[in-house]
Order: sequence, then C-alpha cells, then structure tokens
Amino acid sequence: MIDLETGEFIHDMGNGSGIDSNGHFHMRFGSGMSLDTETGETHITSGWKNDDDSSFFGKLSSLFGGDEEE
Repeated sequence: MIDLETGEFIHDMGNGSGIDSNGHFHMRFGSGMSLDTETGETHITSGWKNDDDSSFFGKLSSLFGGDEEE
C-alpha cells in the first residue's frame, strides 16, 4: 500500500502491521489509516489487505459480487 501523505510504500506484513521504506513500523488503524509506531503519527493510506481474504483475486471477486451464492 501507499502512504498518501508521504508517498512512501508500506509493505504489508500481515496481522494489521506493516513497515515503510524508512523502516518505521505501522499498525492498521482503520481501513485506510495506519499508526506509525515510532513517531505516533497517523497516516492516510491507500488501504490494507483484509486478513480474511486469501488473495488479491479473492478480494477483487468479492468487490464484484463473486462470492454470492446462487
């Protein structure tokens, strides 16, 4: 994901945590927010992977109703 305030890439490490390109750890603070644990600042992000989804394509499919039963 991308930190929309700084333009840095945040690598998702799972369990609602990530690390940015400066080595700062981030904790998920909402669907589009993170908390930089080193500075205490909140950041707006491009979004976090839902831990319930097994893959990008699973999430994409659910966005378009692919997981509905017929």
